[in-house]
Amino acid sequence: MPTEAPTDTAAVVGGPGEDVEFVVTSHAFGSLPARIGAGSTLQMTNGSADDFHRLLVFRLADTDTRSAEELAALPFEPDETAEAGNGLPAGLGGTLAGVLSAPPGTPGRQPTGEVGLAMEEVGRVAILDTLPVEAEIDAAIEAENSGDFSGLQEGPFHYQQGELAIIEVVAVEDGDGQGNDSHEERPHEEALFYGNFTDEVLLFAGATTQDFCTGNQPTNTARVSTHADGSETVEVDADNQPFHLYASPLGGPELIDATCEAMFDDDPDTVPLAPYATGEGRFRIRIEQAPDGSAHVINSATGSVTSPAGPTWQVRGWADLEIVDGMPLGDPATFQGLAVQRTGGGVTRSTD
Repeated sequence: MPTEAPTDTAAVVGGPGEDVEFVVTSHAFGSLPARIGAGSTLQMTNGSADDFHRLLVFRLADTDTRSAEELAALPFEPDETAEAGNGLPAGLGGTLAGVLSAPPGTPGRQPTGEVGLAMEEVGRVAILDTLPVEAEIDAAIEAENSGDFSGLQEGPFHYQQGELAIIEVVAVEDGDGQGNDSHEERPHEEALFYGNFTDEVLLFAGATTQDFCTGNQPTNTARVSTHADGSETVEVDADNQPFHLYASPLGGPELIDATCEAMFDDDPDTVPLAPYATGEGRFRIRIEQAPDGSAHVINSATGSVTSPAGPTWQVRGWADLEIVDGMPLGDPATFQGLAVQRTGGGVTRSTD
């Protein structure tokens, strides 16, 4: 479904010099905040297994109050000369702020090759993918490289099936309207865990399986903002964290308790072996803790790992979930993901 920035009370994520990370999959955006601070850089990762994604970022007119659902309902208008590519929703309006394109498992790049897109101007912004749902990856990449999108004008289109969101870029000094916020730094103990259904791969960021499952997780510094209504926002940005890739003992990602139980149940087929690739990277955590104890959690991990046999992979994990009574809501397949992209060296390892 198209997504809309809710109200002007939503927390502001990012600001000058900060990255705002999100993931695009087939027909959905993951962990895209409703409001971001001016000066933030949008960092998109293509989490799809078999789709090329090309996101257009449009600054909407100040007088434009249409919802994401209304924009998604606009008919497609082909235009081979359009700066935006194959065409646009008829009557979209606004000004093109930039384009981010990415094959599966890679970060979004502008046509210049630069990764990410800086968002300086305040106002409502529409982010949408106008490529056809059935577009072949090779055809989309060829169109991107050549600038000829004439073969990509037969729908339905991604923006009509969920890949359209409206966010708001706000001046950082506007904040979230809570002038009585207090801020402090605290130690925060947490590592991150992601799974990949396609290749049955697990990423542990910040700790090995043994350390993760026994509670021996890294401690980093968190910035904690306490708001006037009693809620808290906890933010962690930790670099140079150890990353480990494992073959999944369960055939796909499960909640961490099930994974730890499978890995330490004395079954020779599931007892954890050494990770097949190790490296390091950066992880980011944002926890919006409500007074009733529930929480909205957004996190991501990006890094590089190498196996003893030589292959190197870029890895990117992400999650966007709700916590109630200490437990995540829903199926891990709906709130987390892992993209693993081989970048070279050695012989490819099978995870079968």
